[in-house]
Amino acid sequence: MNNFEIVKKASELLKENLEWDERYANYAKKIDLDQYARDRKKFRIPSPLNIYSSISRVEKCTKYTTSYDLRHQGQSIGEITVKNGEVYLNTKGKKESNSKYFKYYKTWDSDEVKWDSVDAKNFRKHFKSVKSSSHSPEHKIEQFLLSEFSKRTRASKKKLCSIQPVRLGGLFFQMPTPIKASDHNKDIDYSKQYGGGIDILARIKDENNNAKLAIMELKDENKQSEPQKEVMWQALAYATFIAYLLRSKSGTFWWEKVFGFKKGSLLKDKPVEIIVATIMPIMRGQEGTEEGELDEIPVNGLNVNLIPRTLYFNKDENENGNPTSFYGTLKDNLYRKGE
Repeated sequence: MNNFEIVKKASELLKENLEWDERYANYAKKIDLDQYARDRKKFRIPSPLNIYSSISRVEKCTKYTTSYDLRHQGQSIGEITVKNGEVYLNTKGKKESNSKYFKYYKTWDSDEVKWDSVDAKNFRKHFKSVKSSSHSPEHKIEQFLLSEFSKRTRASKKKLCSIQPVRLGGLFFQMPTPIKASDHNKDIDYSKQYGGGIDILARIKDENNNAKLAIMELKDENKQSEPQKEVMWQALAYATFIAYLLRSKSGTFWWEKVFGFKKGSLLKDKPVEIIVATIMPIMRGQEGTEEGELDEIPVNGLNVNLIPRTLYFNKDENENGNPTSFYGTLKDNLYRKGE
């Protein structure tokens, strides 16, 4: 299978299974980003903890209750809820993993405690002191990259300028798709609401200072069993869905309200270019670095073009394996003067 065949197969699946169109239109109707952002201001998160959101969380938001996913090194460690203006921390379903990976063994009388309680304060204090976890290096690198891409200027020592993650209500999130493509040993499939999520959705500025949407698929390894060209197939399948979403009945909402582009800039007769990038380390001198074709791919009938790019990083093993430098065609085609 090649890049063009992946896009063709994903297009066929989306045309044959049209339930996604109405479902995403309903998401658009229910999402209240203003309420979600207002409740977010009711509590503070100490570094290195982060909070994430999701389409399903925002969709269920009401004027009485909102919820947020609390994470450390990319792993969920609890849920923050705002109920009638009061903030709570809930660790239901997280206790086993919190003790296993982060050595947090304390139990509470209830799964849920107030955010300003002694238990919650001690919880935050513990996770502030945790340096590293053996769990999911890929999630840890994803968290690092999101934080790195979120920096505003070169003055903040940003390693790669002209990239900003797309946020939902001001928070990191994974954009869901109805496509299942995470297992490179199997063909892509349509999975309704159980499809895969995009690792990093971002806005970039290309070499001509034009803003573009970017779909990024991250791997913490570059190995012979899963080379770059196959990681690209997964990213292209997800990007094909985004192309169809932008041309759907709710496309303007996603383009402007969620992805953050200028009002009125999504036009049917104006081509849309979506950057599709793989992010992974490269092991020089070793097998497993085979790179696929990077030719532009039109999504037939939509006036949308997918532009494959690569982004490789070097790991610093003395800093928990976090990326220290970047290279590849994505970097080569970014706007050089920063944000």
